[in-house]
Amino acid sequence: VIDRSLDSSLFRSLTGFKPLSWPEMVTLMANDATPYAKWK
Repeated sequence: VIDRSLDSSLFRSLTGFKPLSWPEMVTLMANDATPYAKWK
């Protein structure tokens, strides 16, 4: 059986990683000034 859940609680408890919330991540991506279009 493969657990394909998106529960990161074990990873977070082992590493101490604290992810940003979805709204925070989306805001960071929207405000990213990296010129990705030029790199295509």
